[in-house]
Amino acid sequence: MTTKNFFPKYTIEIRPEMLTKVSSRQGYFATHIVGMFNMSSILKKQNTFLKPEYHDFVKDKIIRSIF
Repeated sequence: MTTKNFFPKYTIEIRPEMLTKVSSRQGYFATHIVGMFNMSSILKKQNTFLKPEYHDFVKDKIIRSIF
């Protein structure tokens, strides 16, 4: 997860209902090679997790982005 939306084609906006705990920061799932991000752009562990019902949605976007 990242706070930056550098490549909108390859990110998914994180909506509050997608997480187990509401985050105070805007976030995105990066679905491409994460080596393109600076460490300052990566969200630190906050004991916040993706809800199970959104897992396949994010996974499918990652697969489409890579292949």
